Amino acid sequence: MRREMIEGGLHDVYNRFARGEEIFADPEEAIAFVDRLHETKARDEFTVFAWVLVSNHFQYGSSNIRRASLENDALPSEWFQP
Repeated sequence: MRREMIEGGLHDVYNRFARGEEIFADPEEAIAFVDRLHETKARDEFTVFAWVLVSNHFQYGSSNIRRASLENDALPSEWFQP
């Protein structure tokens, strides 16, 4: 279920991959994710307060997410499809 994103609100963004798949066990995938998050953050000017990247999930806290961020890009959970 997709939650309502409130512009300027505080958001806890979290995703665990299906079947416990360890997508970030590959260092290249982890680097690609961090790079994509950094690019999107810079482009859309939102704040990331903290983040964690584990082999099978990611989580970050952010604010100032604009609806344009959600419409211009796939959500982070959609960046890596098997």
